[in-house]
Amino acid sequence: VHILCDPVGGGQVRGPHNCGNCDRPIVKGIGDYSLTGDVELLRALAEMDCGCKEEWEFVLEQEEPFCMPLTR
Repeated sequence: VHILCDPVGGGQVRGPHNCGNCDRPIVKGIGDYSLTGDVELLRALAEMDCGCKEEWEFVLEQEEPFCMPLTR
């Protein structure tokens, strides 16, 4: 029996969300990493190309832990 606690929250406000075009592959990649622990899956997500990537990188650089998010 495999038990999985879904750490992603895909499809919910607390979960990963970007432009809508890349949300599904991001959620799948995080879930796959959670199951396998394969860091290459996370690296592949970082290499994914999408029009919202510049905004994501800006938020990543500017957002402080435990603060309100810069975007919804």
